[in-house]
Amino acid sequence: MIAFFWSGGPVMILLGVISIVIVALMLYCAYQFQTWRRSTARNTTTLPAFVKQTEGLRRSIQWLSYLANMSTLAGLLGTVVGIHTAFGRLGSESGSPIELMANGIHEAISTTIVGLCLALPALLLHYWFRDRYEQARRQAGHAEAGEISSE
Repeated sequence: MIAFFWSGGPVMILLGVISIVIVALMLYCAYQFQTWRRSTARNTTTLPAFVKQTEGLRRSIQWLSYLANMSTLAGLLGTVVGIHTAFGRLGSESGSPIELMANGIHEAISTTIVGLCLALPALLLHYWFRDRYEQARRQAGHAEAGEISSE
């Protein structure tokens, strides 16, 4: 596993940092939802109170989308760096052209795989948490208006 990580070149460090932040945000969002649900289980929350209480949660959900985009672009950057490395080695080093190209292409594909593997779950989590947030916000709006929500 560590060999795969290092085979992607320096861009893998950036992708590693992004993955840590994605996991931290996912855990933070889950914790915030649980905390908010426990605190409002006994009483209804008005919309202004909901917005104030969940501002950090809303920003964290948005950051999941940003990080999904960043990981995709970092994977693309790794692809470009890997291909650049492959062609640079082909022109400057002696040896089998196929072997020289294969190492660079392996680096390129590794970063692409990791970038996409980070982006897909981050984007899925962004949409899932966003939908839960909007549902809770609508319920708070209904509570403020004195309506009973069945959502």
